[in-house]
Amino acid sequence: MTAFTVALVLVVAAAGLLRWRRPAWYWLAFGVTLAALRVLVRYRSVMEACGLTVPPARWRLSLARATNQPIPEPRPPRIRRLWPTRTGLVLRLKLCPGQDVFDIAAASDRLRHSFSMFGVTAREVRSGVVEVRMTGYDVLKRVQMPAETETRAMRVPVALREDGSVHYRDHHAVPHALTLGATESGKSVYQRNLVAGLAPLDVALVGIDCKQGVELFPLARRFSALADSPDTAAEILDALVARMADVYRLIRTQQRINVEDRPRRAEGTHCQRGGVVTVADRLLTVNQVVERLGTGLRFPRWLIEERRITFVKVGRHVRIPESAVEEYVSAHTVAPIVLRPAAAYSYRRAA
Repeated sequence: MTAFTVALVLVVAAAGLLRWRRPAWYWLAFGVTLAALRVLVRYRSVMEACGLTVPPARWRLSLARATNQPIPEPRPPRIRRLWPTRTGLVLRLKLCPGQDVFDIAAASDRLRHSFSMFGVTAREVRSGVVEVRMTGYDVLKRVQMPAETETRAMRVPVALREDGSVHYRDHHAVPHALTLGATESGKSVYQRNLVAGLAPLDVALVGIDCKQGVELFPLARRFSALADSPDTAAEILDALVARMADVYRLIRTQQRINVEDRPRRAEGTHCQRGGVVTVADRLLTVNQVVERLGTGLRFPRWLIEERRITFVKVGRHVRIPESAVEEYVSAHTVAPIVLRPAAAYSYRRAA
C-alpha cells in the first residue's frame, strides 16, 4: 500500500510538473484522455444548459401520450466524430433542424467553461455539419509548429492559430496582402516566417527595408534583391516596372483576343497561342433590381424564390447578375401591334 501511494504521488507530481513546464507533453500523456471522457460524460447536460437542444418532434410527443410513455427529452446535436489532436479535441456535430453554426459560436465561452478547455471555436463544414475545435492549453504561449505541414507551390505555413491549426499564406488565392498590427504584435515574426518559407521555392524575392536593413538584413541571403536605402529602392522599383512591362508586352504579342478561332501553336515558337476572354458582369442587390425594374421589393424576391431568374449565392447573401436582369426584360418585352392602313381595311371589306 505504501508503494502504491508513493507511485501515485510521483505520477501526480510528474503530471503537475509537465502541465506547468511542458503543457503539450501533459496534454498528450494525460489531458487528452481526461478531456475526451469529460466531454462524452457531460455532453448532454452541457448542451441543455447552453440552450443548444431542440424540443422533440410532435409525432414523438403524440406517440408518448398515446402509449402513456414518458415525454421525450430535448435533443442535442448528434456527435458524428470525436478525435484528438496534438493541441486539443475536434468534435464534429450534426445539427438538429432549426439550429445554426452561429448558435454554437455564440455559446463557445460557455462550452469552454463547461468542458474545462482553454478555447473553443466552431466552423461550418457543410450544411448542417459543424466542426468544434477545442484546445487544451495556450498554444500561443510557446508556439511549436507541427513537424509535417501541407506545403504547395506558393503556399507556405507562417503561423499558428489560437485553435491549434496552421495558418497558410497562399499567394495563388490571395496574391496581395497588407500586414497591420500594433507594436510587438508579431508582424516581424510573420514576415520572417514568410520569407523563410518562400526562399526554397522557385521564386524571386525582392525586399525593401525602410529601417536601414534592420528588419530584413538577417535574411539577406534569402533575397534575390534587397534595398535598404531610398536610392536603392528606387532603382529596384524601376527594374521591377520594366520587368512587368516586358512581361505584358510578351503576353500581348503571344495572345489573341478572339473567341472564334481555336488556339494553335505559333510558327517558330514554343508558346501556345490561345484566346483570351474577359467577362465583366455586375452583381446587383435586390434593391438595385427594384430600381432597375421599377417594381416593389417583393417582386424580385418572388423571382428568386420561384427560381424564375438567375441569381448567385454569396455566402448568406443573394445577388442577381446584371445580364440576367437584361435577359428577363428582353424575354418579357411585348412588341406593339402594327395596325394596317385604314384604306386597305376598307378595300377588303368592300371586296
